[in-house]
Amino acid sequence: MTIASNGIPSAAQRARHALKRIALLGLVCALCSCGGGPATPAAVVQADPPSQAVTPPDSFTITSDTGAIKEANYLAATRSSGCIVLRAGIASSLTDPEFRTVARIDILTPQAVVPGTSYSLAPLPAEGPVFPGAFYLFNGEQSTLVHTVDGTITFTSVGTGSGDRISGTFTATVQDGYGLPPSSPAYTIAGTFRFTLDTAGPVPPAE
Repeated sequence: MTIASNGIPSAAQRARHALKRIALLGLVCALCSCGGGPATPAAVVQADPPSQAVTPPDSFTITSDTGAIKEANYLAATRSSGCIVLRAGIASSLTDPEFRTVARIDILTPQAVVPGTSYSLAPLPAEGPVFPGAFYLFNGEQSTLVHTVDGTITFTSVGTGSGDRISGTFTATVQDGYGLPPSSPAYTIAGTFRFTLDTAGPVPPAE
């Protein structure tokens, strides 16, 4: 390197000093822009998976009972000449020759049933609409001397397509020996039900 006699750096020295300052300034700016260290990648936000409604299993549950109702282990929701038949029974299959019905709900005109409406089960109700169907309680017996004399039934859903849900609640007063004096034994049961139309099978395990 050649230095001028008056102590002033030569043009080559000035050029090298300028390059060093530019490089140092670039390094300082780079550190400032990254917060003094390597850049931290942005956090990846994952959206929660869409929630899926859980459909409760079919059931026939007695919530109040004054007549020692037998527990059903088989449910069936079938059709017969436009009528929907809901059965809770004691059986191993729908074709079981020993099929014993515990309770049965016949919906004669499904299209006429309005969810949320309380229908009377009495033959001659004092008030309210009459259920367009029938409620039977056999309690596993092959008896024809039982008749529903009072009560109500309310549907929360009444589907008419295959696989649709039919559900609701009921309170029914049933009398043994229908046609005999009023002193014939009578008892009241209440419960809830959930059926899937055009299906039959064992009662699923309790939730």
